[in-house]
Amino acid sequence: MIRTPAYRTARAAVLFMLGAVHAAGAAFAGSLQVDPVRIDLSASEKTAAITLRNGGDEPIVVQIDALAWAQELGNDVYTPTQGLFVTPPIVTIPAGGEQLVRTALRSAPDASRESAFRIYFQEVPPPPKPGFRGLQVALRIGIPVFVQPAAGAAAPRPQWSAVRTGAGQIRLSVANEGNGHLKVGALALFAPGAEPALATEGLAYVLPGQRREWLIPVAAGAAPARVRLNASTNAGDLDTELPVGAP
Repeated sequence: MIRTPAYRTARAAVLFMLGAVHAAGAAFAGSLQVDPVRIDLSASEKTAAITLRNGGDEPIVVQIDALAWAQELGNDVYTPTQGLFVTPPIVTIPAGGEQLVRTALRSAPDASRESAFRIYFQEVPPPPKPGFRGLQVALRIGIPVFVQPAAGAAAPRPQWSAVRTGAGQIRLSVANEGNGHLKVGALALFAPGAEPALATEGLAYVLPGQRREWLIPVAAGAAPARVRLNASTNAGDLDTELPVGAP
């Protein structure tokens, strides 16, 4: 079992990788490119294809793993799974070449709630060349896989709240009461009518039935009675005021 704090998820963007960016639906990490950056499966669409491309001038070896994705107490939890199959599990891609990887759902979708997995593509560094004294970095790309429930479409239902913690902070929370994941693309929290933002945050996922929290520092004794939340989510863009509750 692998646990990843949610704050690391927020800062790792869609890809959970080192030194990577994504554009036009493809993920880039060094010479490795992965397309698409998200997969959606269902009872009627149980398979998907992923294209790996090597944009470098040397061959690369990539190990591929599928993990079940859950969340507990604000942490991402990854565990080995038999529910999602990926083949081949390891590939060698020549310079300038590409490799097709296939993934397939092996277990039946949950009856009422979306399921989640991640597929990780780990570059295996070659043996260092004679005389090499630098640091070799193994790049890793992770893409989310969402499985629609058997009963129909999944959708998030976020419930936002803010409270003072008594320690010079505001705890901003969102509980996902829907049956599909919530994706928070970005958010900013303001004191009403004031600039700049008290805090800005990047990407975060909140799986069904889970909660995500952000601790926002404020000046001692200066927590406002209300805050304005601006957020971009897959449940719609949000620009609203929230009351700040007592500790």
